[in-house]
Amino acid sequence: MRKFRALFWASFRGLTYSLGFGGRKSSKRAGGGPAVLVLMLVLCAFMSSTYSFPLAPVLVQAGQAPLLFALLGMMTVALCAIFTAIGAREVVFGTKDIDIVLALPVSPFSLILARLAALYVENLVLTAAWLTPAGVAYMLQTGFSVGVSLRLVLAAALLALGPVFIALAVGFVLAFISSRFTRHALVENILYFAMLLLVVGGSLWASFSGAGSQGANAQAMQFSFSGGLAPLQWFADFVAAGSVYALVKLAAICLVPVLALAALCSRSYNRVLAALQNHGGRSDYRLGQMQGGSAFRALLKKEKARYLNTSIYLFNTIMGLLMLLAAGIAAMIKGGDLAGFLAENGMPGAPVLPMAAGAMGFCLALTAITASSVSLEGNTLWVLQSLPVSAQQVLRAKAAFHQFLAAPFTVLSGLMLGLGLETGVVSAVELAVGGLLLNWAVASAGLLINLTFPKLDAVNDMVVVKQSAASGFSMLAGVGLVAAAGLTWWLATRLAPGAGLPAALVMLAMCGGVLQLTLQKKGPEMFRALTD
Repeated sequence: MRKFRALFWASFRGLTYSLGFGGRKSSKRAGGGPAVLVLMLVLCAFMSSTYSFPLAPVLVQAGQAPLLFALLGMMTVALCAIFTAIGAREVVFGTKDIDIVLALPVSPFSLILARLAALYVENLVLTAAWLTPAGVAYMLQTGFSVGVSLRLVLAAALLALGPVFIALAVGFVLAFISSRFTRHALVENILYFAMLLLVVGGSLWASFSGAGSQGANAQAMQFSFSGGLAPLQWFADFVAAGSVYALVKLAAICLVPVLALAALCSRSYNRVLAALQNHGGRSDYRLGQMQGGSAFRALLKKEKARYLNTSIYLFNTIMGLLMLLAAGIAAMIKGGDLAGFLAENGMPGAPVLPMAAGAMGFCLALTAITASSVSLEGNTLWVLQSLPVSAQQVLRAKAAFHQFLAAPFTVLSGLMLGLGLETGVVSAVELAVGGLLLNWAVASAGLLINLTFPKLDAVNDMVVVKQSAASGFSMLAGVGLVAAAGLTWWLATRLAPGAGLPAALVMLAMCGGVLQLTLQKKGPEMFRALTD
């Protein structure tokens, strides 16, 4: 037990350390971990609230209130699994300390369990942030209950094991692929893209299924959770009704698979780690034709190659764009029913256009590509600084890649949202333009924040993309820009009806211009100072 505790604390402290920020010399900018963790929890609670509070009255009216816990539990498992899948690849199968790991006088099973325990604590915190709004929304409709509160805590502790099992399975597959194949990025991207499709599809299913005050849709969801999603129904039955039988089944389905898979992985754990170390030391060279071009084009191509070949970078920053595209498609399919849904739930004549703009802005705020761009250079930053190009060109290419990638999603989704929700062609074009202006501002803000809080000493890419201060603060800045645009919209509408969206566009253009000028003036000096 003493060895297990030591291994657990070593893994857990590694995770908590990764939440901090700092440059090449960490002592220069120490700390930041608690602030980033709080920001992550706030974002999780906010996203959960956007589902919990609108769905709760609909499900209560249909007589299916416990389904709220099943729906939010499904989202919790899916999103936490994505958040920790690559974490399992890096934490459980990381090779940075492989020599020490293979020499430890402990069994591979104990080592895997200790590292999984660190991931479990991370999942438990995120699960609590997701399910707390669901519990509040449920009790606001059904009345406060100490029993429901205590059962939700216990059930959440069990449910947090689900993402750990999924993450371990995906992490083992990725580790095996990385140890055997030279070009493993494509396979990893396909796996994570499939996971994202499941999450987006589940979110759309939950949204469409809850879009009605009659009992038909709730009954359809009830039937779905009685099949392959039965563990989520057990979770809901225990929290809402206190079913001990459901608790026993939930505990068995959550705990036993994790232990069984850990035991199975431990049989080949040392071989996989050794293969990863040997594979990482190889370097393959191929002859190819050189192509000429401008320095800016070469830098842009470098950013694209890093983005497409770093799975954690790709799928943590493209999620907002995929959610935005899914929202646009949903608007084209079900947009005509939105007015009726709002009227049935006590919100007749609700401002559809501001709601669409807010959802669009929130998705784009999550697309923090430039927030990790500089930090991902890591210990090879000196190579980029030694190239015969200016720091201004480097930063311009990083910002341009963000804008080029997000532009097609933004324009297409903005037009689909506007046309699908029947707000008019002009409003649809304004939504697309507003999205482009927000991308411009977010790209510049992300670079400035990343230059201010670099993470060049991270042990892996996961730390930079998912747990660095720059990533968290950049998303917060994006949300702040969206909130400022919303406030401008509201004030302008009070002064002159119809002036809200144009005023918000002007405000975003001004913010983007100020951030761009600041980046041009301060950015090169900050970039050159990173190796001082």
